[in-house]
Amino acid sequence: MANYRIMKHLISTILTLTILSGTSSGTSWEESFEGKFKKSYLVEPQEMGGGWSNLGINPAAGYSGKAGEVTLTNTPTRNGGGALKCVRSDKGRRMEFELVNRDETDSPRIGQHCWAALSILVPEASMNHSGMVIQWHGGVPNAGNGKEYAQGPEACLRLDNGQFIYRSNFKLSKAAPPGNRETRLLEKATPGQWYDFVFHHYFSLGDDGLTEIWLQGKRVCSDKGPNAFYYRSKFSFKFGSYGSTTGGTIYFDEAKVLTGSGSYDQIARGKAKQSTEIPAVPVPDPKASAVSAEPAFYWEGALRPFMLEKPEWYANAEAVRIANNLLVYQCDSGGWPKTISFKKRINMTAVIADADRSALLAAKSRTDSTIDNASTYTQIEYLARVFNATKQETFKEACLKGIDFLLEAQYENGGWPQFYPYPKDKEYLARIVSNRDEKEYFLHITFNDEAMVSVMRLLQRIAKEETTYAFVDAGRRTQCGRAVAKGIECILACQVVVNGKRTVWCAQHDEKTLAPAGARVYEKVSLSGHESVSIVRLLMNLESPSAEVIQAIQSATAWFEAAKIKGLRVVDRQAASLPTGRDRVVVADPNADPLWARFHDIHANQPIFCGNNGIAKHSLAEIEPERRTGYMWYCTTPAELLQKDYPEWQKKWAPEKNVLTK
Repeated sequence: MANYRIMKHLISTILTLTILSGTSSGTSWEESFEGKFKKSYLVEPQEMGGGWSNLGINPAAGYSGKAGEVTLTNTPTRNGGGALKCVRSDKGRRMEFELVNRDETDSPRIGQHCWAALSILVPEASMNHSGMVIQWHGGVPNAGNGKEYAQGPEACLRLDNGQFIYRSNFKLSKAAPPGNRETRLLEKATPGQWYDFVFHHYFSLGDDGLTEIWLQGKRVCSDKGPNAFYYRSKFSFKFGSYGSTTGGTIYFDEAKVLTGSGSYDQIARGKAKQSTEIPAVPVPDPKASAVSAEPAFYWEGALRPFMLEKPEWYANAEAVRIANNLLVYQCDSGGWPKTISFKKRINMTAVIADADRSALLAAKSRTDSTIDNASTYTQIEYLARVFNATKQETFKEACLKGIDFLLEAQYENGGWPQFYPYPKDKEYLARIVSNRDEKEYFLHITFNDEAMVSVMRLLQRIAKEETTYAFVDAGRRTQCGRAVAKGIECILACQVVVNGKRTVWCAQHDEKTLAPAGARVYEKVSLSGHESVSIVRLLMNLESPSAEVIQAIQSATAWFEAAKIKGLRVVDRQAASLPTGRDRVVVADPNADPLWARFHDIHANQPIFCGNNGIAKHSLAEIEPERRTGYMWYCTTPAELLQKDYPEWQKKWAPEKNVLTK
């Protein structure tokens, strides 16, 4: 599946728009394609390999071009005398239309209910369509370390070979990077039949987010959890035909979007009837205690959106308030925790209650500083930005203290442990006695979740005197450069060799022997198809790679190519018999994008999966549902590395040897 990008202002077609504003029920946009248009629309075609075009059109005249065409038709229709006919040619990558633009004054936004309805018909000849037909796309600043979270719509409806699929960029409790999406099979389409879709979202960064879907009047999805990337997001509602395979024809009718309070009956005009009032979802209280609130997501899910702002934003009162929070949470060691007492999740951006503040300040000597879950290096970056904007010395001092922590935490062999110093808290000691995880895995060199790689990226930026870190003194910059060099040596030494051939890396490596190591009971010694990608990208970005670095990249790339899994797709589906109401399965699909297993048996080089009993299996179906659905076992992260990153790097640094060429 192609990577999506944040788009410019887009489109729409031959739709009509009715805006009803100033009412308690919010704002609505509606189009029945009857030809009485009250708004000028744009059609946005894109040819294969080409850029987007925003073309103003006469709504009654339609549009025709190389990418396809759009016209009004009086047959077939869902209701009334008109429908929209969208034809994407074999040369077209998209024919896209926009009913609501996120830059409109009253467009749907975070912290608000949004209802949407649309009817879709697929002719027999177009049942091989593969791509999106509806998407919700929020506005996310494409800057800073939030860049990777700005690559696609928050959610979409796909039509893949006659199967309707709802896909979200989020898990039920945590934002997911591209390649780790929530997918739900809805229904197989019957050619020539109208399908009535109704969607209800309450957009949120937290666990109070809501996603409900009705199909033909039946509620087929009701999930809670994050469904927005950015704390100030506004959303476009767009539909059409998207894809990288053969084109086709799709008909649309009875489009409507409603913000504010609403119900199924209000949005489903002309569609299958169901009387379903949905109780309001409470808006989170921004003054709630950071500690007592116990968010379902880890702390970085709350701070990440604030890493996407323009430089001037970091001088405002809200930015300074959050920076002061980070000072409270910083440990005496200079690092930051990811939880309280190794178990209580926290929101470092929320207002801290007086009682919690006193408790946190009294516990600064605790030993739970970590680089796991984006901890420490993210706080350092945030404080650097606020210092640059405000010149308040306390933020500079905390930032430098954090940098010193990272330098001190590095092993002599160049690796970084997950926690430093070694945890001595009672809660941690009780935990390692009672669980079945590999003992003291917190000491292992940690590539898991890009921990060590992210630390090295930060130290690289400091060593290179990037503007954000211009306040760092020359002595520390030199130390950062040396630490990065030692880290590269460690990475090269950790690369797993099997039968004399270099492969990739394990998610953890023993801090003394550098051998691959396990972690939690279900995270076995293995070759990682996910964590190894960020390691290779780090090596690819070195300005003057040594022969050893070039060999490491070539070997890892060859392994990724050989480990590619074709013809399978991971699907999340409803399962009423399971406690969570959902299950995850692997299905055959010859048109599916390639997958990689997160863990491979080192010697057999086969995917492995593991439940809470610690026994490795060779299929996802063999482990219990809780682990099946509660962990990322497959990924697509190597895809862009092979398709884009490696070809660009190889031309520059290894022009005589392309390991992807057979």
